[in-house]
Amino acid sequence: MSRLRTCTLFILVLLFLSACGGSNVTTPTVDPDLVLTSVAETAYAHITETARIIQLSATPTYTPEPPTNTPLPPTETPTTIPTQMVLDIPSPTPTPVPVPTRLPGGEHCLKAQLTGETIKDGTEVTPAQYLVKKWTLLNIGGCTWTTDYKLVFLDGEIMNGPLVKNFHKAVPPGGWITITLELKAPTSLGVHRGYWMLRSNTGELFGVGDYQGPIWIDIKVVKP
Repeated sequence: MSRLRTCTLFILVLLFLSACGGSNVTTPTVDPDLVLTSVAETAYAHITETARIIQLSATPTYTPEPPTNTPLPPTETPTTIPTQMVLDIPSPTPTPVPVPTRLPGGEHCLKAQLTGETIKDGTEVTPAQYLVKKWTLLNIGGCTWTTDYKLVFLDGEIMNGPLVKNFHKAVPPGGWITITLELKAPTSLGVHRGYWMLRSNTGELFGVGDYQGPIWIDIKVVKP
């Protein structure tokens, strides 16, 4: 605004001098078009600068907000088992050979005790040698073993023996029986074993001793 006032005052002074000057005063000739052009350019520049200042003043200054420190959820660390702990885990206990459960009411009858046998464990024999295996069993139960009781093959090597053999006599409580099997040794060298169990007239399996275990033959085949 100060430049526009200065130019306007300058023009008024020139006009005043032009009107009051005499013949002896030489007045410089001024091109009115140049004066107007200069005044217009000056005024336009001043207006443009003023508008820019106003625009800058009106534009709000953006101040970014400080970032909010939002805590991240904790990262779950996968659980690992130390090697030593894994090594200290005990091995599973081997499952024993299952023995069929006896029927209720017959438990007191199905009790036997091994009192003698032939061919002791580890006896050395030759390939295909004929064997006679005998078990002497005592009836320690409360009822009689009839001739419908049997010796039955359970597991291992049968060695040409029978799958089933009936008791050849009745055995009262406190009595005994010797069961005989005619067998044949395997032809392959090494240790061989076969297992047998007792079976009642109702089909219940039982063994000997407190654990009702099977009876067996155990031999070692060697070169002749």
